[in-house]
Amino acid sequence: MNNYNLRIWTSFLLIFFLILIIIIRLFYIQVHSYEFYKKKSKYQQERIIKLSPKRGTIYDRNGEVLSVSLEAVSIYANPKKIVNETQVSEILNSQLGIPLSKTSSIVNYPGYFVWVKRKVSSEFKKKIKIPGIYFLPDTKRLYPNNNVGSQLLGFVGIDDKGLSGLEYHLNSDLSGKEGYMIIESDIKGRNIFSYDNKVVPAKEGKDVNLTIDKNIQFIMEEELEKAVESSGAKLGVAILMDVKTGEIYGMANYPSFNPNYFQSFPDQSVYNNNAVSMVYEPGSVMKLFTVAAALEENVIDADDEIYSPLRIMVGGYPIEEAAHAGAEKESPTKSISEVIVKSLNVGAAKIGMMLGKEKLYQYLNQLDFGKSTSIQLPGEMSGLLPPCQNWYQVDLSRIAFGYGLSVTPLQLLRAVGVFGNDGYLVNPYIIINNKKKTRRKVYSHKTVETMLSFMKQTVEEGTATKTKIKDYSIGGKTGTAILFSTVTNKYLVGRYNSTFAGVFPTSNPQFAMVVVIHDASKNKFASYSAVPAFKGITERVLRYLKINPQ
Repeated sequence: MNNYNLRIWTSFLLIFFLILIIIIRLFYIQVHSYEFYKKKSKYQQERIIKLSPKRGTIYDRNGEVLSVSLEAVSIYANPKKIVNETQVSEILNSQLGIPLSKTSSIVNYPGYFVWVKRKVSSEFKKKIKIPGIYFLPDTKRLYPNNNVGSQLLGFVGIDDKGLSGLEYHLNSDLSGKEGYMIIESDIKGRNIFSYDNKVVPAKEGKDVNLTIDKNIQFIMEEELEKAVESSGAKLGVAILMDVKTGEIYGMANYPSFNPNYFQSFPDQSVYNNNAVSMVYEPGSVMKLFTVAAALEENVIDADDEIYSPLRIMVGGYPIEEAAHAGAEKESPTKSISEVIVKSLNVGAAKIGMMLGKEKLYQYLNQLDFGKSTSIQLPGEMSGLLPPCQNWYQVDLSRIAFGYGLSVTPLQLLRAVGVFGNDGYLVNPYIIINNKKKTRRKVYSHKTVETMLSFMKQTVEEGTATKTKIKDYSIGGKTGTAILFSTVTNKYLVGRYNSTFAGVFPTSNPQFAMVVVIHDASKNKFASYSAVPAFKGITERVLRYLKINPQ
């Protein structure tokens, strides 16, 4: 073979191998790596826009809307299609209230998609018709009653996901199923779009019906605000429950906030639902359960008397009465009713010690102290009921009148409800058709009747006379407990949690209610802060529900 032919064959082989490499490469790209390049192409050409589903509506017990999603639009831009950046920037500023500095960055955005404004009125589709500005269907959450029930309901974020309250806890039910829309663009950024085959509609969320009555909720919040403001307190809580069923008619917190503008409240502690998250020593309200347990166990009788001086020592620690005028001249021999009516610390401590730690613990445990109610609300705390094996005698004496254990307002309400339900404990609930069948007998009918008479007497002539309502019988118990600091591990002298817990009407109890006023700067005692709030709410609820006078 001469040199000429060798060069031809060499060139041929080089061309052949080059073509073979190209074929192999094409095979690798088009067949072996087909899926990879297909995805890469789609990534470059397509943008998937999530479509929020219409969130379920939250209703009160009467079908009144508490939280609803309205039709809205979200506006986006394709800056490559905008012709006059300055003009468009000024239109977006004047129509949507977006600062010029931001509209300028929108119209000069280097990509093909940028949000202009989310969740605005559909009316803007008629007002803004500019090349490069587009609209997507969306929804906007509205709380038509503004602050009413704010901590209870909570709120949603820009992506329609619940961030607090029931909106958070029931998010999976309320939120529905997300849809999406695919926007394709060519090499020049022009949209290639067909609605029929590029949109997967969102699936609407489920509606929720609450046991709350919107009007009662409003009444409670208004009266609670008066009490907190007039006493210079840090916060207040009020909860109203049907004693027979456990339905919560109202759960009020103050201060409150407007969930339509939740971002405007820099102090995020205002979002807390203190009805379930506030843990505190309840003080003298616990005397109800100590005396009831002793009556149930026949340790005492309703007609007994007890030696209750102003001060005793237990385990080297003093137990003493709150100072009041003329106390030194009073006889230390007291009736059992006076332990409740006059709120005697020493009397309650002595009854607790007569009962014994095992029995007192048994009854407090049956009342579910130290256990959450499992109500369908986020942030619920369990409180604390220490095991009785760890109690010293002084612990027993203190727990008997409300120190040394901690509760939430809702737990306290659950327990007080037994005196309006013939001794049966029921679990509170807030979502209709989601009741837990919990009903447990704690006290006998005889014990309940005796305790109701003591509670009624407390209102008629004891520490809660400011609760009296003409032609209606109210029964309850005050509690003023010194605040304890977990930081200094000391009690804060002169600072209190004031509580009033009661049932009404006592002749045929329908409701139990707890009011807590936290850290008042004036009118510090329950008789002057929580009690007037309880009365204000009760009067208006009786009138609203048209419960006849007795």
